[in-house]
Amino acid sequence: MSGGTILCSVVNDGFTPGFVVMERSLRETNPEWNFPIRVIHSSINPLSEQSIAVIEDHCDNVEFVLADDRMLAPIHRYAREVIKTPERLFPAFSILEAFQWSDAKQVIALDSDMIILGSLEPLRHAVRPFNACRARMTIGNEPANFFNTGVMVLNRSLLQGFHLWDIPTMLGERKPKRGTGKADQAILNILFRNEFVGYLPQRFNYTKRSLQFDLEKSGVRLPATTEEIRDFMAARDTRVFHFVGEKPWVPKIKYAELEHEAAEQIWHDAVYRYGKPSLFVLLEQLRRQWQKRFVAAVRQVRAEKPGMVDEARLNVGMGM
Repeated sequence: MSGGTILCSVVNDGFTPGFVVMERSLRETNPEWNFPIRVIHSSINPLSEQSIAVIEDHCDNVEFVLADDRMLAPIHRYAREVIKTPERLFPAFSILEAFQWSDAKQVIALDSDMIILGSLEPLRHAVRPFNACRARMTIGNEPANFFNTGVMVLNRSLLQGFHLWDIPTMLGERKPKRGTGKADQAILNILFRNEFVGYLPQRFNYTKRSLQFDLEKSGVRLPATTEEIRDFMAARDTRVFHFVGEKPWVPKIKYAELEHEAAEQIWHDAVYRYGKPSLFVLLEQLRRQWQKRFVAAVRQVRAEKPGMVDEARLNVGMGM
């Protein structure tokens, strides 16, 4: 590594469209940021040749890092036995790979389900060894007593002393804080206590759920249009918009997710602006895969528990 700032994101085939939009929007809104961005993918579920080709077709200064899941095996064991993490979430732990890049001055980790709306330069001046935005409670949107791992800034003093093999000892049998989930966010919130964290302003990790709550509280007439949402976030100086929950490029399975349709149009406008044919081919392939999987799952539930699934609502959510 060069010893400077390194950007990174964990990506799998299903998140490749999100990563492309995140990286393209970052380069557009931060044209002076020519830092390399490392795509971390798990050896459990590595990126396909097609996804790698799509990323290379769209993105600048990208490096691919295959996480060594043999090194992560003790963490997987803890996750499986102590917090009951399903194995489908194990690739999320690959972000821990970035914590041991000891010859980097700084690592800025960004989730691949985001769109960058403004300058991220203040992140380069975060002073604590570990920096992130505070999570928000599901009820009331109040600040939580833990952080969201969607945006993290790791500085040299942390990177020089962090070793993956120390994590299982540090974790022991400790349980994660309620609300932190069952993947990397749960473990990192055990490792880094509140007093250690440099909390970043919410504008650097503003979620679509917080947006919905703030719109309702502000008196904006709902449902808001996409342009009203753009103006609302611009007035709040939002730099990073985070599509937590179901993703804009995924067919909707939860009816409640449809209330985010206008906000997600921001992502769709971006993908049509940035996308080349290779990305749209991948999106169509993913859509067909998800549709087959979801419909098969719903039919199984309907067969086992008749009347539990409203197929009309499912079809609306999936655009069928």
